[in-house]
Amino acid sequence: MKNGLQQRNLIDMLLYIRLIIVELQILTQGHGKSATDVKKSLQKLTNDIIHYVRTPRQVLLEQASNSKGIRLFTPDFLIQTLIYNAGLFQEHHWVSFDSLMLENKAAYYYQLSYTCPLIKHVEHSRLKRALQSIFRVSKQPERQLNFAKRLYSKYQIQLRCIQVIMEQCNEDSWVQEVLLTFVKDTIFEKMRDRDQFGFIAMRQGKKPFTALHLEAKYLNIKIKRKILSDFSFTSRVQQGEKVCSDLCQSLISCFEQMGLNSTEEQRYCRWVIAIVGGQKQSLKAIKSYIMRQRHQGLSNLIIIGVNIKNEALCNRYDAVCNLTTEGYFINLDFDQEREDYFFNTPGKGETHTPQYVQALQQVEASISLFDSKTLPLITEHIDFN
Repeated sequence: MKNGLQQRNLIDMLLYIRLIIVELQILTQGHGKSATDVKKSLQKLTNDIIHYVRTPRQVLLEQASNSKGIRLFTPDFLIQTLIYNAGLFQEHHWVSFDSLMLENKAAYYYQLSYTCPLIKHVEHSRLKRALQSIFRVSKQPERQLNFAKRLYSKYQIQLRCIQVIMEQCNEDSWVQEVLLTFVKDTIFEKMRDRDQFGFIAMRQGKKPFTALHLEAKYLNIKIKRKILSDFSFTSRVQQGEKVCSDLCQSLISCFEQMGLNSTEEQRYCRWVIAIVGGQKQSLKAIKSYIMRQRHQGLSNLIIIGVNIKNEALCNRYDAVCNLTTEGYFINLDFDQEREDYFFNTPGKGETHTPQYVQALQQVEASISLFDSKTLPLITEHIDFN
């Protein structure tokens, strides 16, 4: 295993060096080579990388990433860099005709370098370069560039402000544990010390309870961890046609607190995440509030439904979320997940990723900020234990 890992690291490094050489040749207009020669080099490198990433890899990437020596260049990173170089070649065209077509092709490759389905993990510093290149060459309408601009804003903003609203009327203790683990480990623990976090608990028919007021994460962090852990309990859902307004009260409270805590000196990426069940909710007040305050740059809203069977209620949640810039609604069907798990056995070599895991990963990606620090090619991890 160790010899295989060393050999893999060496080939990764050699392929990356070839990618850098081709990139330099493109930027220096060939440096003595014609466009045809550089194109052939790029094509040969493409074939070599595709052949390489298709070969079986018996390497533990986590072990490799924590080992001393040369940095591990994953297949995702090699493919991302390769596609980026293809866009660079189109941008730095060496012919004078049809330059608009070449610039559009360049923008296409730059976008493909972070949207290609073959790439599971996008390298953030390369993504930043791709976005900057799109802004430089793209002749697309403004509305088509909005997605790229929202992605790029994640590099410019360094602080997050996140409020979580969680309904406790969930009779399934396993589902409650999954959702609480997501809040604790995926949201709270991954926030930076000076990011702001707040938590509101809801129980059917009762006034929402602010368990954690919106403030910097590092303040009383041990107490916050203890409070979040205590919300593993659930309460029984009361059947009936009564429509509650506790979600509206919680959402309006979150939006108002975030507005008060925002300053011109510190720009925050602001999100409200509401985890709700099938209880009917009145949404008129929050709709009116968002419509009145839209010009103020409100926080984005994500509503996560848990086993909601009422399609009309799902549509209303979706409509409210879409009133915010990047908001959306997702419904987690844990009942279907159990059925798929017991009755649909994956084939040999296949893995089954539950739908709720994919959906929660989408939420995590939406609220994340990007760090574009360039990693060194050679690293040494010192273990003091």
